Amino acid sequence: MRKSLLAAILTAAALLGPGCNLQPSVDYSKLDLVAGSGTVTLNGQPLPDAVVMFEDAENGTVCVGLTDAAGRYELRVDSRKKGVTAGRKIVRISTATRIPGLNVGFDGEGGDAEERGEQGSHAPPQELVPARYNKDSQLTVEVTASQKSYDFDLTSP
Repeated sequence: MRKSLLAAILTAAALLGPGCNLQPSVDYSKLDLVAGSGTVTLNGQPLPDAVVMFEDAENGTVCVGLTDAAGRYELRVDSRKKGVTAGRKIVRISTATRIPGLNVGFDGEGGDAEERGEQGSHAPPQELVPARYNKDSQLTVEVTASQKSYDFDLTSP
């Protein structure tokens, strides 16, 4: 019995041990990333704190960015790597979307407003962007290595 318990512990340690305290290794070179950034305005004014998503319609992958006070964003594959994959993308822009690690903490709390010391309720943020630019997006772009900037001048009735 003691040998069985020891064998089980050693097996578990062998399986779990290598993954402890190590971050997952991602081979970004296989993604063929290109730089992608730009500016978003709504009715001629910069749109701050908006999530910009470039969604690949074929495989569903998404690269995201968050606009700053001037409406500027830079696309990222994840929290460690900047860039976007080339190809045709559906663009979705939203002020109500929350993405852990981008505009809220990984626990769903926090984000830029709390980091700036602003107090507020935990009510979902108001969507300022019409559905034609997010949920029912009509925005598309062709991402190429030669084009680095993608600006969006949105209008709201």
